[in-house]
Amino acid sequence: MKDKVKSQNGMPKGLSYEAKKLWQDTVKMWELDDPTALVNLRNACFSLMRLRQAEAIVKREGMISTNRFRVQVKHPAMLIVKDETQSMRASLEALHLDLESLHGEG
Repeated sequence: MKDKVKSQNGMPKGLSYEAKKLWQDTVKMWELDDPTALVNLRNACFSLMRLRQAEAIVKREGMISTNRFRVQVKHPAMLIVKDETQSMRASLEALHLDLESLHGEG
């Protein structure tokens, strides 16, 4: 199934404001046009959106929940936060961006 893609710079539809900004800034700053890099960036953007959704759930419901045995456990959304953070980081690392050049040499 193909994603619906906007015409300008291949940005996927349905991105949040924050994910759009990540896409636009990354494409502009590193002049990305490689299809594989754009797939990794797309994955990072959608991971960011899922991460923010899970963080909102945790903020609303708390980090601890009570299971059916009335034992306090980590909220299930905390696993999503962890997984999406790792997924986003892996997708961004796969881009092999020279982040040190942003801060100059020194």
